[in-house]
Amino acid sequence: MILPDLSWLEHSMSWLIENYGLPGVFIVSLIGNSIPYSTIPYLVLIALYGATLPLEKQILVAIVGGLGAALGKVVVLMLGRAARTVLSEDARDNLEVFLKLSKRSMLFAIFVFAALPLPDDVLYMPLGVTGYSTTRFFISVLAGKIIITWLTIGFSDLIIAPFIAFPVWVQILLLLIITVVLTYIIIKIKWIRVVKACPEGGMVKGIQIFFEELV
Repeated sequence: MILPDLSWLEHSMSWLIENYGLPGVFIVSLIGNSIPYSTIPYLVLIALYGATLPLEKQILVAIVGGLGAALGKVVVLMLGRAARTVLSEDARDNLEVFLKLSKRSMLFAIFVFAALPLPDDVLYMPLGVTGYSTTRFFISVLAGKIIITWLTIGFSDLIIAPFIAFPVWVQILLLLIITVVLTYIIIKIKWIRVVKACPEGGMVKGIQIFFEELV
């Protein structure tokens, strides 16, 4: 599988950070996160820049980088939301139930995926399809991205993407497959059955109906 050579983009990002400092960090974070399933090591470039700075400036880099990254992920969310327009009315109603069911836990999941070196687009693209709140999403992602940017500056040797051992085309293919499967599951499960089962038969019954739908 032949993918375009993005080394020029990495060099351009490095040049932006070296020559423009914080504005460069913001732009690099925005670009690195607005491209779905991007394998551009933007955090490494930011870490190389931030590691040479005093503590107070490192904090600024983490905040600015986190802000750019969060805005980039909003772009990913919007791309997922665009796919929502092709869904049937029944599918949309089903997704509304899913959102109500997962309202609290999803906010935490968004934060965790943003704060850890996880392939977060696998979660964020399907969330866009569900029509998840942009405001809630942005706040949660912002907090997570500030944390991971700060951690990367301090512990760059440890913050390594889990798929780094695989070729780029394998990484992208795996993430796409996971996203498609997760989106399909969220759309096809009749969440209203799960919700109705809980008051009638308790949490155990709800879990049982969930796995029936999953199968």
